[in-house]
Amino acid sequence: MKIVEIIPQLHMGGAEMFTVNLCNELVEKGHDVTLVVTNSLMKYGHFSKFVDARINLISMNKRDGADFKLFFRLPKLIKRLNPNVVHTHLGAILYNIISPFLFRNIKFFHTIHNEAKKEAETGGKISALARKVLFRLGLTIPVTISKESQNSFIKYYGNNVSSELILNGVPVVGIDKDNAKDDMSKGKIKLVNVARIQPQKNQIELVKAIDDLNKRNFEVHLYIVGADDTPEASQIRELKSSNTTLLGRKLNPRDYIAYADAFILSSKYEGLPLTLIECFATGKIPICTPVGGIPDLVKDGVNGLLAKGTMADDLYCVIQKFIALPIEKKQQMEIESYKSFESLTMNKCALNYIELFER
Repeated sequence: MKIVEIIPQLHMGGAEMFTVNLCNELVEKGHDVTLVVTNSLMKYGHFSKFVDARINLISMNKRDGADFKLFFRLPKLIKRLNPNVVHTHLGAILYNIISPFLFRNIKFFHTIHNEAKKEAETGGKISALARKVLFRLGLTIPVTISKESQNSFIKYYGNNVSSELILNGVPVVGIDKDNAKDDMSKGKIKLVNVARIQPQKNQIELVKAIDDLNKRNFEVHLYIVGADDTPEASQIRELKSSNTTLLGRKLNPRDYIAYADAFILSSKYEGLPLTLIECFATGKIPICTPVGGIPDLVKDGVNGLLAKGTMADDLYCVIQKFIALPIEKKQQMEIESYKSFESLTMNKCALNYIELFER
């Protein structure tokens, strides 16, 4: 099967890493895969180093901002490639709006990586309209990534627009937690947050919660693994917290999760975060806010802990709850966390996509 995957950039983010991993798994299973990146790989290609050499990697070198020529260049490329399937991610669906009208012999799919309304409207009214047109006319099949993601899709697009549900997955890879040892020397209790520092991920509230815990003599240190060149990262630095360390981007975040006592995710909204699945792969306990698809996977007190909300007080309480867990309870939750990974491998995820593509 000839498959074309299209995404705006490979610079950072869970959806970007997911797309690379999916492409790698598809080509490993014998499919002819082309990965089209609409933006420049020179500027936005951080994850391109992970793309399997057997994949045809194409950059459209889109100009920054709106690039109206791309609306016509992309269909020309698809016509030349002549695939069986075109699968878009994030904002790539907007520039691909013409192709489903032109090529009725090709199947088109789009994965919704976040809460449906937020993803659709992030690119403005035209982006939202493009999705509604393609989905409602049945020209592109939408794929949601969790039960909550599917619920948000129905709420935004209506009951008369059908969608498919495929859970995300991550590859099975080796873990060497000693790689993180030198970077994570502070704190009796080490918590790691793996996410770009931005409003969605809500790390400022998390830092406040960590500081409050230390004021009450809980020796907790927070390590944030992810892009730290954002305004929110500057705000965290201005707090001058001695209980938080910004580690920046790391190519091996799973090692850092494995070295920590627990993984923590403080997001305001999510689809189904890959970092949570990375946590399950290490068998560490996830401590999360109850947003998006997280409660679909994290069962409070069984394989992780869920906060009551997304504010600093909520995070304070759930971390305190983790600290108070008996050793035997923590060990049992870690076993359950690792068991949760069994159904969330990239192998199973790719097989589900292949089954969908071949219908």
